Amino acid sequence: MSTNFRDVNRTVSAGDLVISVAEIFDRLQTKVDAATLEQLLRDILAGRRDRVRPGELITAELINQMLAELESLEERVTRLEAGVTTPSEAAVIITRLIPPEGQAIRVGQELQVIGQNFGFSRGRHEAFIDDFRVLTFKDGSSDTALIFNIPLQITNVPTTGRPATLTVSNQTSQAQKTISLLPVAQTGQGANVDVLFETLDPTTIRSGEPVTFRYSVRSRGNQAQVLTMRAQVSEVANATAWQDQIQILNDDLTPNTLRTISLPAGGQVFVRIRIPIVPTVPTGTTFRLTVDALFPTGGVSGSLAKPYTVAVITPPEDRDAIPTLTFSHADPPNAVQGNTIQIRTGVAEVVVSLLAEFAIAPATYNVLDPVVTGAGWRVVRFADETPAAYNITPSDLSGLPPKTSRLPSFLVTSTGGSATGEVTFIIQRQGQTISRTCPMTLARV
Repeated sequence: MSTNFRDVNRTVSAGDLVISVAEIFDRLQTKVDAATLEQLLRDILAGRRDRVRPGELITAELINQMLAELESLEERVTRLEAGVTTPSEAAVIITRLIPPEGQAIRVGQELQVIGQNFGFSRGRHEAFIDDFRVLTFKDGSSDTALIFNIPLQITNVPTTGRPATLTVSNQTSQAQKTISLLPVAQTGQGANVDVLFETLDPTTIRSGEPVTFRYSVRSRGNQAQVLTMRAQVSEVANATAWQDQIQILNDDLTPNTLRTISLPAGGQVFVRIRIPIVPTVPTGTTFRLTVDALFPTGGVSGSLAKPYTVAVITPPEDRDAIPTLTFSHADPPNAVQGNTIQIRTGVAEVVVSLLAEFAIAPATYNVLDPVVTGAGWRVVRFADETPAAYNITPSDLSGLPPKTSRLPSFLVTSTGGSATGEVTFIIQRQGQTISRTCPMTLARV
């Protein structure tokens, strides 16, 4: 069969597509049978007969319809030559995800959707996470791969995560997958945890011996997070010898090889920093240990820098240095009833002795003048038996825990005036401000 017709002509501009009808039909003659080709021509001309009658104007709309028919025909020919059929290309197919299905992904992280017929080259691609549309696609996206970050607008995700529906469409068909969402990861902008020192074991740091520091990491955020712990020694001449030995341990003293902790929202986790052998340094050498909790991005979430001294005992609080100060005995023996010092008629004075225990040496403990209230009452240190200060040496201490005791004595008199009063006995470690006291009442009977 042979079909003869003239080319369709129109006024064109630079860049317009011009299609020769003769060329199209010549190419189709080897692809389809004669009856199909004749019917195609009838379809085109049928539209023309329906819309143009004698005396009517040939409008731009009619010409545009004819051009559209021809362009559609050219596209169909191209598909036939390539052996591609329209139904298989139009159906969106998702073959896999990166990260893979079943692995949780955080809001803000990258997701790669691999498959077919996404319509990216034609601008027909769409992707949704639940009802949130993806607005930006990354370099590398194509008809077979869409690469994007999970939209930050998704905020309704609990700490434990939740399922979400991924939908990919090419405006003709769509495919869906279920993904597991986690909330957006905390960034390294500003601290959101507190790193706090807890204990030191042993309490004295000595060269050639191990030492373990215990710290707590406390969350100030409302999301769980995984943090990396880092410990650094500085401000000492041989810092490298210290740093090479640093070990990060779990609170149960097992090695934390990954050096990470899982910190729950508003929670607390304990970690330990160990130096197996403290490098040799002069007694009294001070070094600084900085413990950081780091975000996955490397930013500092929380930090504590604290100085320590080798082979020097940090004096404990005075209440630990003087664990006991209490009444012991009196002369005459019945002069103290309960917590009241009594001066009976006909008795000029009373000697009261206290029990004072000391647990830190070497140290000097001052026996201060008692504080007395009540007119006519006088309480002074009994100088014949009690020094103004006790000098305690390490050899004085014994037992577990090691300590020693003394019996400071005081002379109590009343010259009339108030029948009652109060007295507070005080012992204070020299150079300190906190003291141990023993209050008692006074009465004339």
